[in-house]
This record gives sequence, C-alpha cells and structure tokens, in this order.
Amino acid sequence: MAIIVPVLLLVVLGTVQVAVWHHGDNTARAAAAACAERARGYDHNAGDGGAAARRTLDQVRGLSEVTVTAVDDGVQVSCTVSGTAPTLVLHGPRISQTVTMPKERLR
Repeated sequence: MAIIVPVLLLVVLGTVQVAVWHHGDNTARAAAAACAERARGYDHNAGDGGAAARRTLDQVRGLSEVTVTAVDDGVQVSCTVSGTAPTLVLHGPRISQTVTMPKERLR
C-alpha cells in the first residue's frame, strides 16, 4: 500500500501535465493558424496577422512568455507562435507552431 499511493499520485499528476501541455500546443497552433489566415488576405499584411494571433492568445490563455513572428514575402505568409506551457512542478517546455499559407492575389 505504501508504494501504490505515490505511484498512483505520479500517474495522475503526469496525466494532468500531459493534458496541460497538449492544451498549450493546441493554443499555439490555433494562434498561428489565425495569424496566417488573416495575413494571407489580399489587403492584409504580417502586422494584421500578428494582431489576430494576439487576440486568439488573449482569448484562450494556454501559454506564457509568448512570441509571435509573421513573415509575408508576397508569395506566402508564415506565422510562428512560441510560448511556454504551464506546469505543475518545474518550468514548462517551450512550444512552437508554424503555419504557412499562400498569399491571396488578384489576377
């Protein structure tokens, strides 16, 4: 019995930690997708995409120490969102997601 309780506690805490990390990963992916989707528009730019990513991050709140990078080269838009996932014990892992989409053009 003395061994079962600590092991069970570690399993429960480990499961919660994996779920929190997964939420942070999904948050970064959603913010990067919002950034790329907004920035790829014909009359939008990388700054508009970065603002869209920040709005998504403000609504979802799954990361800390977040950086958003949007690059628009005229042909495609690439948005990267990086942040630290929350943890129960130590400093969380760094999460980074990048989404690249073609830029809309009129022909």
